[in-house]
Amino acid sequence: MPRNKWMNENERFLRITKRIQKPDASLHKVPYVDLKRKSDFYKLPKTSGCYWIWTNEKVLHSFHKHPFPAPIAFKLGSKTYSGEIIYNGVADNIRDRAMKHLCSAVNQSWSGISVDVFMGKRRVKSHKKKVFSKKGKVPFYDGKRIRSLKTALLLNLSNGEKKHIRTKTSYFRNGINVFQTKHKKNKFRLYYISGIDNLYRDLIEKKWRENNNTPKLCSYSKGR
Repeated sequence: MPRNKWMNENERFLRITKRIQKPDASLHKVPYVDLKRKSDFYKLPKTSGCYWIWTNEKVLHSFHKHPFPAPIAFKLGSKTYSGEIIYNGVADNIRDRAMKHLCSAVNQSWSGISVDVFMGKRRVKSHKKKVFSKKGKVPFYDGKRIRSLKTALLLNLSNGEKKHIRTKTSYFRNGINVFQTKHKKNKFRLYYISGIDNLYRDLIEKKWRENNNTPKLCSYSKGR
């Protein structure tokens, strides 16, 4: 294909983007909110931006088998907590998106992180992911698809969740509630960058994953 003006402009654009600063692996200088109570969600902006979910809770499954971001440790008071970024993304409303991920209702049908087994009574019709299956697209454990109940029982599940998956075809719930018993003993932090143009927002999401690996609960690595 012969070169044209727009190929030249593309090369210039790529040179410019390489010079633009992006967050580092540890998200140094990126604002954050520690989610200790529901009112903490209201400290988050209702504007567009990108975000990262950090926790010290053990999440033993993933939705891809590529390398994950390096652990991130920090001090809270006199204690040091070590955890990992389990998800990152972009949103038109960071507060709303954070609540759908981390302060969700059991029966919500919009997308949220897949950590807990769905044990609601009303069937959810969208964004369903199976916990395990003999075929099809299911999460990974230790780099392999979860094809058996035996492997699924190795995940970080409550006694109630383990009982549930023994008896029924099971799906992940859309999002979690960090204040419920299973999660409230752990720490959750939401890093975010807001008040930026969507072009810059999307570039940060893409380049952070390219440079630092894709978090384990993301089901895509590049683009959408």
